[in-house]
Amino acid sequence: MRTSVSHDGLESGGVRRSRVARRKQPAWGRWVGVALLVIAAGFFSFLNSGERVTLNVGVATLYRISLVGLVFIVFLLGMVAMFLFGIRHDREIRDVLTTRDPLPPDRHAHYEPFDLPPDPPT
Repeated sequence: MRTSVSHDGLESGGVRRSRVARRKQPAWGRWVGVALLVIAAGFFSFLNSGERVTLNVGVATLYRISLVGLVFIVFLLGMVAMFLFGIRHDREIRDVLTTRDPLPPDRHAHYEPFDLPPDPPT
């Protein structure tokens, strides 16, 4: 998809492009963290593969539930809860931004990140 850039630095989609080239972050740092997390989870699963627990959920008691399976299910439920809270927060922020008054025309001046400030009046 091609986008055209206008004289004020806005692409046709309304996205501001920076003229400063962004340094590309090395991707190996993220992969090391993911690998360590996977290794830790695998080690936990290996050491606790035969462990069984009793889970009391208030109205019922579940006996001989796999500890590894229980931790995995709780992890997934936590991810779903954080996703739902994130959607709720995103909706609140979008509502605030859509109801906010737009800036007055004189506040729309565009400055590039490394432009010098205007000279003070003399």
